[in-house]
Amino acid sequence: MYFGNPKNGISKKVLYQVQALRNNNIDARLVLLGKGSREDFKEDFVDIISTKVPPYKSFLDKLSAVKSLRRSYEQVLLDGDQEEVIMLRECVPSFWMWRLLKQSKKKVILELLSNSFQEALLRKSYLYYISLCLFYAPILRSVDLIVSVTQEILEQHFNIKKYKIPYLIIGNGIQVDSTPVSKRKRNTVPGEYNLTCVAQISPWHGLDRLMEGLRRYKGNDVINFHIVGTGSALSQLKELAEKLELKNIFFHGFLSGKELDDILEATDLAISTLAIHRTNIRYLSVLKSREYCARGIPFVYAGIDDDFPPDFPYALRVEPSEQPVNIEQIVSFLKKIEQDTECEKNMRKYAEEVLSWDVKMGRLADYLKSR
Repeated sequence: MYFGNPKNGISKKVLYQVQALRNNNIDARLVLLGKGSREDFKEDFVDIISTKVPPYKSFLDKLSAVKSLRRSYEQVLLDGDQEEVIMLRECVPSFWMWRLLKQSKKKVILELLSNSFQEALLRKSYLYYISLCLFYAPILRSVDLIVSVTQEILEQHFNIKKYKIPYLIIGNGIQVDSTPVSKRKRNTVPGEYNLTCVAQISPWHGLDRLMEGLRRYKGNDVINFHIVGTGSALSQLKELAEKLELKNIFFHGFLSGKELDDILEATDLAISTLAIHRTNIRYLSVLKSREYCARGIPFVYAGIDDDFPPDFPYALRVEPSEQPVNIEQIVSFLKKIEQDTECEKNMRKYAEEVLSWDVKMGRLADYLKSR
């Protein structure tokens, strides 16, 4: 079950998860709480429960939306076949959510995707943070299985040893068949490299670290940095680029389709998350890293991602810190891999064998079949 806009990238991820379960012989459906209709989807396994979604016009409108959301959760958790297994991508940290879970006779799986507490503080959502402190642990104790993208996130949310709730660690995956292989134009101008970040720009992407590194860079190679997307940190980045007098920073806004493909085909190095430590975690499982891998674009990230071991040759790992990114290290990495004519082919194969949703969700499918 997913609450949100049916047209954004996150809902696509949930569609891929459901399709992967079906590919593993689980009769799974997606229940979307939001706006839209079945005609918005080509898939025949999507059900929509009309629910108010952001943006909200006023505080009263937001209160009305909470009531709408509660009714939708009641419909999913209390009505219909009591033998169903419900997987919640997220829940509302509230007394009514906890009470619904206690009332429901259905088996409930809850997915943990990030450090919700730290992200709430970063967004300055203090009321939401208080709600998490009050209700999140009781909610977790009320579900039948927890699926977390990393062990670290699980342990930050919950004392798993004390309460002994079953759990699975399943990192993010990707629908490889839906991700085109990039027809990269390798280093078309000698001595010039294009770096690209595609994201809903947030503080934990750490693009300010890269920009500070570019300011300090004294090498002869030209480094262009393309930022594709919008988000809460975008205005600060534009101000920083102006303050640092960086001439080779290009803000493209939101792009999709051919426009996005054109940018990525000219990309020598993709930028994943560079400041995950700002959410108080070290281990990560970033969707964009997996997409870059499936496309065959080398990338850089900070932190520890168990899906990319230290000897994976097409990803550069830097330390998660507030220090500027070492651009000389990036240039050295690029010069090393630009000689590898099998780069795109090898990255694509790795994505198919390790990162695909069919492989990832196969573990959950096996768990469900064993119960």
